[in-house]
Amino acid sequence: MRLNRYLARVAGIGRREAENWIRQGRLRVNGEPVTHPALRLKAGDRIEIDGRLLGSEPLVYVLLRKPAGIAPEVVMGSETERGLVRTHLGVRLRPLGWLDPEAAGALVLTNDPDLLDALPPGKGGLLSLYRIESRSPISPDQVARIAEGLIDGGMRLRPERVELVEASGRVLGLEWRPEGPGLLMRLLAAAGLESCSIERLAYGGLRVHRLRMGQWRYLSEGEIRTLRRQLGLRAQPSLFVRWPSQ
Repeated sequence: MRLNRYLARVAGIGRREAENWIRQGRLRVNGEPVTHPALRLKAGDRIEIDGRLLGSEPLVYVLLRKPAGIAPEVVMGSETERGLVRTHLGVRLRPLGWLDPEAAGALVLTNDPDLLDALPPGKGGLLSLYRIESRSPISPDQVARIAEGLIDGGMRLRPERVELVEASGRVLGLEWRPEGPGLLMRLLAAAGLESCSIERLAYGGLRVHRLRMGQWRYLSEGEIRTLRRQLGLRAQPSLFVRWPSQ
């Protein structure tokens, strides 16, 4: 099989784009750089793109609207929760960043090591937009206390925006960047909002309003690039495949 045809098939891209990748010098065959798209491959040839072995586990990116009450690190872990995210690839995905089990909403899952290393659980970086609904009206004093933030590890962590967003006075809109187990819950508890429903409507600009609770979808190529740029990574990962919609 010719190299351009093999690359197009494995990477899920068009033949012309595959040829461009090859001519850009991104591929190596058996350790040697190759720029000829028509190179014929032999059985056992080792093909790499940007230093990543082609044909190894593809990079997958998923956006899930997680129900409340499920820990993000076990979304794909236990027998009962595995059905939430089931790709046709059988790869093991991990959550990007952190979303408290008590909270519902946007959760990104991937096996991209660059992304996971850039934003391990507990490290802030991507902006989250939360909808927080209380059983009773939220007072201006409670809003002010949330705006003050909290002290964690000797640092004051403040939301970037907090305001009442519905006439009922029971719903807050909160833009919050810090991540870590219990941080958001501590912030709300300090303002006397222990019993409330929490949903992350957007994460790193990725919104879940078109997904039903428990539903997921693959990220688009543009969304992947935008996500990587926000974390200071180059826009083009070593290899990702354009997967069809669910």
